Amino acid sequence: MKKLHVLLGVGLILTGLVSCNKQSSPDYTTTIDVFSHTTVYNNDTVHGIVYSLITLAQAASVEVQTPDGQTVPLDSYQGSSYSFYKQTPDSLMTSTIPVAGTYTFSISFSDGMTATDTNDLTSDFLYPPHIITAEYQADQSQVYLKWDKVADADGYQLKIYSGDNVIDGIQPFAAGTSKDTVELTISTSKYSNYLPGTLRFEVIALKFETSAYTNIQTISTASRNVSVN
Repeated sequence: MKKLHVLLGVGLILTGLVSCNKQSSPDYTTTIDVFSHTTVYNNDTVHGIVYSLITLAQAASVEVQTPDGQTVPLDSYQGSSYSFYKQTPDSLMTSTIPVAGTYTFSISFSDGMTATDTNDLTSDFLYPPHIITAEYQADQSQVYLKWDKVADADGYQLKIYSGDNVIDGIQPFAAGTSKDTVELTISTSKYSNYLPGTLRFEVIALKFETSAYTNIQTISTASRNVSVN
């Protein structure tokens, strides 16, 4: 469940929410992740950070202590007591890579119990995907996307927006090794409620902490608008 908690929100990143725990006694298991995010904003390559936590027991608050001594309170994700999240807005991202080191999550549960957990962040980052083609192919009612492979990326994810709302996506898939580019075709037939109109396609490159592909280490994003008639 650490995979792209709300990336994904990076526009992110990927949403995982935990339903209410129905056990007779609380389960204080938590799943945490901290990862960096790189994108292009106002023609500059900039960096930010994403924090996420999912818990099986109701939490009242969550905060993160950073390696450089800051305390960052996380926000409840969509009002949930089981999911907390925070990311740097694009407008506040900078040319500086987030501080590497150990990030400590402090969780205060609704019943008064407390817990801590840690996750390490490195200075690794991915350059944003270079999208070569993003076009609507009317004869086949599909959008064709092509982008250059991102060096050191383990895989990719796609999010589709109408305005500011995510309407669909493609779950993470492996980068592969046979070509220097990645190509996708997306049928637009299931988006009829939003068409004709302009859809935004966001490509997310992913690098995980280990070959187990659980925690994310860093992501990068790029998007293109496509007019679909």
